[in-house]
Amino acid sequence: MATVTIPAQVPPLPVMTSLPAGAADLATDLRAALVNVNDVQDWAYRASADAFQGDAAEASEHALTRFARRLDTSEAALEQAVLATSRFEDRLVALHTRWLTLDGDRTGTNAAIDDLRIAVQAATEADAPELQRRAERLQARAARLRADIADWAVRYDEAEADLVAALAAVDTVREGRGAAGDPGRVDPAAVLAGMPAGRVPARVAAWWRSLTAAERAALVAAYPALIGNLGGVPADARDAANRAAVGADVDELTARQDKGEPLTAAERDRLANAEAVQDVLDDYREQLDPLTGEPLARLTQYQPDEHTGDGGVALFLGDPDHADHVSVYVPGTLSETGNLDSTINNVDALYDAAHDRGSAAVGFWLDYDAPSIDGVSPAEVWDLASVVTPGEAAEGGRDLADYLDGLRASDAGAPAHLSLVGHSYGATTSAHAALDGAPVDQLVLLGSPGSPTSTADALTGAEVWVGSADHDPITLLGSSGTLPGPLGHDPAQAAYGGHRFEVDAGSYRVQDLLDNHSSYFQDESLDNITDIVTGRDPDLVEGRHPGGYQALDELLVGSSLTSGGEWVWGVGEDLVTGVRDSVEGLGEGLMGLPDLFRPGR
Repeated sequence: MATVTIPAQVPPLPVMTSLPAGAADLATDLRAALVNVNDVQDWAYRASADAFQGDAAEASEHALTRFARRLDTSEAALEQAVLATSRFEDRLVALHTRWLTLDGDRTGTNAAIDDLRIAVQAATEADAPELQRRAERLQARAARLRADIADWAVRYDEAEADLVAALAAVDTVREGRGAAGDPGRVDPAAVLAGMPAGRVPARVAAWWRSLTAAERAALVAAYPALIGNLGGVPADARDAANRAAVGADVDELTARQDKGEPLTAAERDRLANAEAVQDVLDDYREQLDPLTGEPLARLTQYQPDEHTGDGGVALFLGDPDHADHVSVYVPGTLSETGNLDSTINNVDALYDAAHDRGSAAVGFWLDYDAPSIDGVSPAEVWDLASVVTPGEAAEGGRDLADYLDGLRASDAGAPAHLSLVGHSYGATTSAHAALDGAPVDQLVLLGSPGSPTSTADALTGAEVWVGSADHDPITLLGSSGTLPGPLGHDPAQAAYGGHRFEVDAGSYRVQDLLDNHSSYFQDESLDNITDIVTGRDPDLVEGRHPGGYQALDELLVGSSLTSGGEWVWGVGEDLVTGVRDSVEGLGEGLMGLPDLFRPGR
């Protein structure tokens, strides 16, 4: 064995007890508290004299005005705490990213030292000079790494110390009064007055970039409902504002409930929506965006009172302002803020698949009045035309196009490859958004019940991709000819001109037909969707041709017979009559069952 001085292993890095997720939670809690203080202060100023007359009015004005002014002390202290915590979070993101890099370097250096030790044990004295030079290079590498780790530890300690000092500077009434009277304190109303008229996203984005960090923080805290839903504002600021609004809603309404105070129906809906959104955020609390090192989930829309209590919400996994590939998923019928499980599961599946292929952000947009149809069975698919109309899709499409304009405006680098992925009624809504000029590169229509135009070229300049399972009854609601179906034209038709990609046809059992409609984010279909949203070519299949597929009536009755007649015989004569009356083409009715298996019209 050769005689060589082997460097010592580099010890583990200090453990980060303060992490970006924890700092983000603290900042959110402080913003939520500030929102509630602002709300109470606004109430006190509004109620000071208006509700009283005479001496009572004067007394009320004095008491409530004094109360509101005292709240300004707390408000100013919280503003400073929020700003300090936000800065701390930003520093932790950078420190955590650096920690990961250093830890990787340590692992590599120690592995090289181990390899050297093994080489020395197997070497002769003749090998010693070369091995010693190798050892000296490793010694210098390890020394540089130890110095970098020591520098990192100093900066980490400084970040924690700066936060503690900033919070301690406003933790007494006297210090709060000083913060309230600081001539440099930001007036959010004055800053907001400079916002461009019309709220055009590109102008909003330019205005936001011109603001200082303190001005931005003040706007997020003072106007969370505005900033959180304002197109052109970056996703991280919208997320901060919306998280504060969610936290404030949960805190206020649960506190009132706990005290036995009855909530109105609208307040109960608001609380249910806020709690549902909070649950999703909690599920992703510990996950970080590998692109930025920041928390993975970003809440880019939160309007809990919209759409007759169903609420409006949009959320991203990943950073849409910095990712190369950005996808927005629009769910369909039965989707609402209070029930996000299937929606977030689809987003999660697509994000995991897309992230493996490059820089990606995948979100959902659910800020429209998606039809709520309870307990739809295959037998009731006939009734969808009378219950679901294109009106909500058209209105939602306009709002969706505006939302996408906002995403384009806040993009921080080269324009992202932007895809819009709509499912079911969300596909119809997405098609309307494209017709309204949504700035997307790819439009993906999954299980679409109809498109507002008869051709893809008439709809949008984007590439149009269609996923339509043969055994999905919802996709057969669209027309196949010149006249539209209840929600428009079938985009899976070859004459439509879209690119139909391969998906699993689905089970032919009647009881599974609607499961087929909800299975597009699985297996081969998911792979092809992922190809599209990451700029690759999916596997294509031929579009539908008249006479080459089973139409809706044929699918429903044929699959029922294949399942042992379960649907036809179980529902009874009324259903048979309804089928005969409702669906053109049954002709002979159930007495002529062989005719039902002719090719689609």
